[in-house]
Amino acid sequence: MNHSSSKTLSYWGGRLILGLVLCLLFPLMAFASSARALSPNFAAPPLVDDKPVTVTVGLYVVNLASVDEVKETFELDGYLTAIWQDDRLKFSPLLDLRVRSRNYREDEVWTPRLTMANAAEPRDRFEVTIRADSAGHVTYVERFVVNLSANYDLLRFPFDSQKLILDLQPSLPDRDLITLVQKRSMLQLNRASYVGMAQWEIRGLTEEATDEFVGGTAERTTQIRMTINVKRRFGFYIWKVFLPLLVAITTILTVIAFAFSIEANLPRVPYVTYIDAFFLCCYFFVFVTVLELMAVNIVLRRRGHGSAIKIRHVARWTVPAAFLLVNLVLMLHFLFH
Repeated sequence: MNHSSSKTLSYWGGRLILGLVLCLLFPLMAFASSARALSPNFAAPPLVDDKPVTVTVGLYVVNLASVDEVKETFELDGYLTAIWQDDRLKFSPLLDLRVRSRNYREDEVWTPRLTMANAAEPRDRFEVTIRADSAGHVTYVERFVVNLSANYDLLRFPFDSQKLILDLQPSLPDRDLITLVQKRSMLQLNRASYVGMAQWEIRGLTEEATDEFVGGTAERTTQIRMTINVKRRFGFYIWKVFLPLLVAITTILTVIAFAFSIEANLPRVPYVTYIDAFFLCCYFFVFVTVLELMAVNIVLRRRGHGSAIKIRHVARWTVPAAFLLVNLVLMLHFLFH
């Protein structure tokens, strides 16, 4: 075979191989295109017969950070859990028995958009996980920190109890796509020693499902109300407020009773004697101590612990020193004049 015939055979052989490759690729490309066209849209809600998706929600309270009666807010740190069914995420675990669930990103699958209706500002989310098992049960878990509004009933302060409420609702775009339901076992409280604050004792958690009107309209949406029941620890007020004031009042009554008891032995003269001036001085400084206790209590509530301590430190030395100074002046005036 000459060189020209070999070149011609090589040319047509290459064309034949290229044709075979194209014949194999076109069906594969068509199949892949068809598969993409028929694959489900995981970003759409998994509606069945156009019915809303039933989403079971739960709350795990990690910590109750602060309770502000003046601003009527409280800060909550916790885990929010949501569970629903998405048949599109089913898979067969037979290929690998070790794979019992699959993890997804938020941009890969549909997740319910939930809002905390009484949040003073949008919540901060951390550690978001989305996991689906082979049966299509999807579990969404997020760690969050949020500042929530609350209505405080302070009529019995400091012997009061409060209900700290978290109202969980579907966001407005999803209100027709989601039905929220509750499950008592998914409502839990962290029992660690650091949970709560020195001023409050957490008594328990409750929840209830309700229907609420949307933004003052006639439309309604489902809501799960989660309530943290807390009771104020009143020991501080007993020892720092009530007892000192009761002692002060008792002191005033004691001074008055003592004055009445010796009145029969006092000379009835039209002018002020040294003992009269001493009694008046005692009345005045007992009244000053009551004012000091009231001032400390008011400043503690309005300006904080630091300002109240400053008043206590100043009063601790100035009031006794003033009492001694006034009595010294009275002695000089009445006894050495």
